[in-house]
Amino acid sequence: MKKYIKNLIIIILSIVFMSAVAIITSYLIEPSIYDFYTDIEITKQDRILILAPHPDDEAISAGGVIQKALSQDAKVKVVCITNGDNNQLAYLF
Repeated sequence: MKKYIKNLIIIILSIVFMSAVAIITSYLIEPSIYDFYTDIEITKQDRILILAPHPDDEAISAGGVIQKALSQDAKVKVVCITNGDNNQLAYLF
């Protein structure tokens, strides 16, 4: 049992370490991807239409743009192309 716990701790620490390395490496290699939304100028007169293939994809793919647009009082509309027909339970929650 002790060997099992020791192996589990090693696996968890390895996952945490590799995740940290991946995040740090991606930031050091391409830091400009994190500044993408700062380059977009949005004014109150702008109207933004977000087309999302599935529910919640708008937040995953364009959440930063939506947040910035709403902070500038721009109009934002989101259109979900599907309603999750093949996975009704995930859409309800």
